[in-house]
Amino acid sequence: MTRIKNEQVLKPFVGEHEYFQEGKSYTYRQYTDWTVQKSANGPVKYDTIKGRLNNRPYCTAEELLPIHMFQSQELKVKRKMEIAKRRKNDKRSRFHGNKLPQADSLLYEQTVWNSVFSQAMLRASITTFTCHWGKDNA
Repeated sequence: MTRIKNEQVLKPFVGEHEYFQEGKSYTYRQYTDWTVQKSANGPVKYDTIKGRLNNRPYCTAEELLPIHMFQSQELKVKRKMEIAKRRKNDKRSRFHGNKLPQADSLLYEQTVWNSVFSQAMLRASITTFTCHWGKDNA
């Protein structure tokens, strides 16, 4: 099924609200106009409401909140996943004995690689010197 461009999309309202009735469908523009004219929390842009309701079958009072007050389930899940990932990385870094913060850990890693590279260069130069010295004095 193809969607017609600029077609009026109606989303039913679910829940309790002072203006919108439960079960009745409204357009994105009607939701936006209410937030601009009568919302005590402040206005919400048309594109913001459209983005919030695009993949949802209905609208709730939470979707009518301004950006700074809105926390969707997706954001909550995303934050929980980030926290879990951070904890997992912290456990890994502690397991390897590296308890430094991320910025310091990067510096630590660079320092370790520099010292490893320096030792390798030193070994290579000693080997080269020994080989040349042995040829000359044999």
